[in-house]
Amino acid sequence: MRNTPFLSLRLLSSVSLAAAVIGTTLLLAQVPATSRAPVHPVSLVLDRYVDGAFAVLLIGPTEEERIIPRDAIVPPVTPGTWLYQEGTSFKPDAPTTQTVRARISAKLELLRTRMRRTH
Repeated sequence: MRNTPFLSLRLLSSVSLAAAVIGTTLLLAQVPATSRAPVHPVSLVLDRYVDGAFAVLLIGPTEEERIIPRDAIVPPVTPGTWLYQEGTSFKPDAPTTQTVRARISAKLELLRTRMRRTH
């Protein structure tokens, strides 16, 4: 596996890896193969594409930027989509994306309601 400067993981044969971002450090914890429930401990959101060849991810609660090759996102998605890392690729996290978009829509509607009351 090729190591890259943005995010790199070594795959182990009998365990799956769970990653957590704390500040600028990517920490890896081994999870027994028997507990392979889809857990996505790192918050990753696609912020934007740059020059058609790169994608900018915002990672964790501090929204630290990481630049990755655009083709590492499988399948290609639109900015604002939440992702999870699987090996060396990033895949859409549909439940998280839907939850966040619903929360944002609710907040926007609340703001619109407040604006109508003041005018």
